[in-house]
Amino acid sequence: MEFLSATKLQEHNIDISIRNNSTISWKGKLYERKKVFSKSYRNKAFSIYKENLKSNLSTLLVEYKNYLAVWVEKQLKTNPGKEKSLTILSPKSTPKKKIIKKYRGIAYEVEIPDY
Repeated sequence: MEFLSATKLQEHNIDISIRNNSTISWKGKLYERKKVFSKSYRNKAFSIYKENLKSNLSTLLVEYKNYLAVWVEKQLKTNPGKEKSLTILSPKSTPKKKIIKKYRGIAYEVEIPDY
């Protein structure tokens, strides 16, 4: 969790303009912009920042000239226990058999994998 000024990020050549970016990279992590507050709601922005700290979410609070923005580390979506293995067979290694199919009275030969 870090509290940064927009100018500090710009010094590191990070484009943090609200209009252009919804994600930024900072210290090797990717962050998504989640909330933007006017400076009159500074306490609300700090409250969300602290909640994220308690939840162990990596968060940046960036202070712009007229507002504050909360950026949260982008998490990869995973489904634990739902991994599926995939076996890829090359076309040369897959045994094939030929079958004859008929469609509207016309016979044609088709190769299909022979498992």
